[in-house]
Parts: sequence; structure tokens; C-alpha cells
Amino acid sequence: MKIVTNYLEEEEDMQVLLEGLKFVRRLGIAPAFTRFGSRLFKRHLPGCTHLDMETEEYWECTIRFLTFTLFHYCGTAKMGPSTDPAAVVDPQLRIPTGNTNAPVTMVAEKGAHMIRSYWAEASMTPPTTNANNNNDEL
Repeated sequence: MKIVTNYLEEEEDMQVLLEGLKFVRRLGIAPAFTRFGSRLFKRHLPGCTHLDMETEEYWECTIRFLTFTLFHYCGTAKMGPSTDPAAVVDPQLRIPTGNTNAPVTMVAEKGAHMIRSYWAEASMTPPTTNANNNNDEL
């Protein structure tokens, strides 16, 4: 399985980032910042060394080089019976495949709800250890 993020697929996305970069570069050389030693980083980034740093082409190259995610790829995970081919999680929280943050969080929330419901229906509180640390009663 390959996840296609389509980062910067739309030209407008690149233009917004280029405008933001221009603003930040102007801000970085403003007197309010330069009095504290602010200066522009004057080294070419790998993959963009063939371009002049003062061109929009160079900055587009650096944006493409540095754009990536720091988060887990995730999406929705449908819960349903084992007979539903679109369901990836069943009511007993069994997940056939996957290892993303969102399904784990969803399963944990569902599990917590199931535990709360069990104890609410049983009109009991969960057992605890006694003062002598005798766990036989658990």
C-alpha cells in the first residue's frame, strides 16, 4: 500500500507558501530583529544547490525538499460486524491490519466506554487491592 499525500499538488498551495516565505524573509531582516543578530541562512539546501538562492525557483525547490509530515498517517476506521467487508474494527475491537495513532486512540476510547458501561450496569465499583497488598481478592 502506498499513501499519496498530494502535498503541493495544487499551484495555489505553493504560491501561498512562497508568499509566506517572502514575508518571513522580510521580517527576518527588519531592524527589530537584526538588532538581536537575526540574519538569513546563506547555505544552499541539498537538492537545490544548482539554483540561485535569490530566485523564486530556488525557494520553490527548498519548499518541496522540506515539506513532509511529522504525524501519523491516518483516516477513519469503520466499526462493524465481521460480515461487513468495509469494517476494519469489529465490536470486540479486533483490528485485522494497521498501525496508526487514530485507530489506537479510537480503540482505547471504545474500551474505556465498555469498561465504564460494564461497571455501571453491574452497579459495582472495580475491585481494589487491600491495605495488606493481598491481591487474592482481585
